[in-house]
Amino acid sequence: MQRIRRGNRRGIALTLSLMAMVAIAALVTGIMMTVQLETRTAEAQRRQNQSLAVADAAAGEVVALWQAGGYNNLATGASTALTGTSPNGTGTYTGSVSRINSELFLVDITGKDNKSAAKQRIGIMVKLRRLTFDANAALTTRSPGKIGGSTQIDGSDTRPWSTCPPAGAAKPGIRHPNTSELNFIGACNGASCVTGSSPSVQQDATVNDNTFFSYGDFDWAALSQNANYIFAAGTINGMAPTVTSGVCNIGSNQNWGEPHESGVGYVSQCRSYFPTVFINGDGHITGGRGQGILMVNGDLTVDGGFEYDGIVLVRGHLTSGGTGAHVTGGILAANIDLEQESVLGNAIFQYSTCALSAVQNGGAAGAQMRSRGWMQLVQ
Repeated sequence: MQRIRRGNRRGIALTLSLMAMVAIAALVTGIMMTVQLETRTAEAQRRQNQSLAVADAAAGEVVALWQAGGYNNLATGASTALTGTSPNGTGTYTGSVSRINSELFLVDITGKDNKSAAKQRIGIMVKLRRLTFDANAALTTRSPGKIGGSTQIDGSDTRPWSTCPPAGAAKPGIRHPNTSELNFIGACNGASCVTGSSPSVQQDATVNDNTFFSYGDFDWAALSQNANYIFAAGTINGMAPTVTSGVCNIGSNQNWGEPHESGVGYVSQCRSYFPTVFINGDGHITGGRGQGILMVNGDLTVDGGFEYDGIVLVRGHLTSGGTGAHVTGGILAANIDLEQESVLGNAIFQYSTCALSAVQNGGAAGAQMRSRGWMQLVQ
C-alpha cells in the first residue's frame, strides 16, 4: 500500500496566529472607532439638547415675566432685542420680542450651550391676556355711601398726558345700582360736587359683582396674583419713581411709576411703567404718587394729597379725608365715605379714558398660545 506524503507545513501556525491577531485588532479598532463616534455623536446631541433647553427656558422666562411696560408699547412690526444667561446657568441666549399685531407677539430665542458651539433656536407665539375694566364713570360703587366736604367727582373725559388722543364723550361722575342709597351732604348737597354727562349721578342696574371683580381675561384672584408688588395691611407712604443706573427701578416697591410729564423730581424713565399694586387687607395711603392698577383687599383710606393715574379697585370701604386723593382714570369701590371734616379737603376723582387705556394695555400679561404656540426655528 502506497503511503501518501504530506507537504511541509512548518510555520503555518504562526501565519494563522498573525492573521487572527490582525483580524482581532481590526475588529477592536472598528469597535473602538464606532464607540468613539457614537460617544461623540451622543455628546454632540446632548449639547444640542442642552442648547435647546437653554432657549426653551429663556423663552419661557420671557413669557412668564412679561415686561408689559416695554413689550406692550411696541409698534406693530417693531421688536426689542434680548440677551442674557439661561435661568439654570447652563448657557446664554440672544433673541427678540416682535409685535405682529395688536394682540400677537413672537418671542424668538437662540440658546447656546456654554461648553460647546451648539445652538438651537425656538419661537413662542404670545397672545396678550386683555384687561377690561367696567369703569364707565369716575366712581362706580354699589353700596350705601356718604359724599360731602369739598369732594369733586367729574365724569368729563380728561387727558392727563399730552400724548393722549382727543377727549371722548363725558361719562357720569358716579354709577350706582340704586342712587337713593347715596347721601350727599354739606357742600355736596344735591350732588352739586358731581359733574359729567347727564345725569351726572347715574342709576345703573347692570352694576353687579362682575363690575368689580371680573376684568376680561382676568378676575380678582388672577390679577392680584399677577401683582408687581404685594403689601400687607397697614400704612404706605413715600411712593415715588426712582432710577438705578439710568433705568427705572422696578425692584423698589415704592416705585409705582411716573404720572407726571415734567416738573421737579420728574423721572422720565418710569413714564411707561404701570405696575399692579395689591394691598392684602385694609390700607392707608398718605402722600406720594403713582400710576397703574391699585387693588385693596379691604378698606382703603387715602389722604396727604396722594396722586394716582389709572384704576383703583377696592373690595371694601373707600375713605378720603383731609387733603384727599387725586385719582385720574376710574374707581371701582364697594363702599364710599367722602365726607371730609377739614375744609382743606380736596379729594378729586376725574374720569379718563386715556389713563384707563394705558393701564389696561400696560397691565396686560402675555401668555403662550395654546395651539401651535411653540415652534423650532431654523438657524
